[in-house]
Amino acid sequence: APAPAASAAAAKHDPFPGWIIAGSSPDKYDVTKDRDVHHVGATSAKLEAIGNPGNTFVTLMQSVVADKYLGKRVRFSAFVRTSGADGWAGLWLRIDRKGGAKGPFDNMQQRPIKGTTDFKQYDVVLDVPQDSVSVNFGILLSGRGQAWFDGASLTVVPTSVPTTRGPDRAVNTAPLNLSLED
Repeated sequence: APAPAASAAAAKHDPFPGWIIAGSSPDKYDVTKDRDVHHVGATSAKLEAIGNPGNTFVTLMQSVVADKYLGKRVRFSAFVRTSGADGWAGLWLRIDRKGGAKGPFDNMQQRPIKGTTDFKQYDVVLDVPQDSVSVNFGILLSGRGQAWFDGASLTVVPTSVPTTRGPDRAVNTAPLNLSLED
């Protein structure tokens, strides 16, 4: 009986049930519920650097079993606002495959949210291979500043919606231009 009570007490103080606070140095950031700044509903999640966190990041994330998404295209979407983001912020989506095989990944690093911005909807879209085990998604803040996260959704979309993952690097059938002269 004591263990469930302890779990219930811990969950009661968790500002975001179902979400995990993680990253390279989550202790260098505050992740809180903001009732003053929000876009959808009455609250948002606020990620805020404490002082100068250097080249570190924090993420507010979830991981779900991939079963109902296998062979489908998914879109993780949310509204994000930033203030003084001197590194960058972005949504991210990663598909983990069986046996630790690398799956599709996009963290918006090639299209980062920087500086001070108003709420805007962002999307990350990836295909979920048939051998996937989990779908992982969230928001990250790297470096100093603040980011607000609101109105998130994870939905299956038709294949007519383009993925946001950059093109895979070409895999050649044999080595090319080893002399680097071409």
